Amino acid sequence: MASLEVSTLFRIGIAALALLGCLSSAQRRPSHRVLDRELLSAAWALDIDQVRDLLRNGANINADGPVIDRRTGASVRQRSTALVLACESGDLPLVRFLIARHAKLNLTDGDGNTALHQCADEGVVDAAKLLLSHGANPRIRNSFGLTPLDLTERLEQPASKENSDAIHNLLLRYMHSKASRRHGSRTSRRHRPPDPGLPPRSWLR
Repeated sequence: MASLEVSTLFRIGIAALALLGCLSSAQRRPSHRVLDRELLSAAWALDIDQVRDLLRNGANINADGPVIDRRTGASVRQRSTALVLACESGDLPLVRFLIARHAKLNLTDGDGNTALHQCADEGVVDAAKLLLSHGANPRIRNSFGLTPLDLTERLEQPASKENSDAIHNLLLRYMHSKASRRHGSRTSRRHRPPDPGLPPRSWLR
């Protein structure tokens, strides 16, 4: 009987130690809120390796919140997302990485700007093409009532005129292409106009 009691107590002790180990591990593991905050800081720093590690450890790729410069500790954005920050900086590898991992394309920052707004504002042509080819919406208006196309038509541009004009023309071609497809889908086959022979996504030229 005594040996049975000792055996039972031993098993209870082992279970208690295992439970303490789990609790200790959980305490050491950063919360999702901390991981999300670190993800935004890593995206601001264009640190794709840390972004990858944070996502692997459970950070939310679509997290939005204040952005802290990890070098200075200063708040640099009231609210943003990793993809919006990547497009703002024009870091194409980071943009590709986030889109490949299904980051939502139409989320906005504190001023209502989408990733496409940032591309238009900064003249990031290749990132704009990438966003549009994956279905980003060019008709969203920011907090000032401006679409990405509107941003390319301002008199004063942060971007070079060449890049601003390139995105302006890209957006026009894209929206025209979408409108033509919508019109074509409403037209019966019998009365459909001849196929102009344009390759898919001809607006990407």
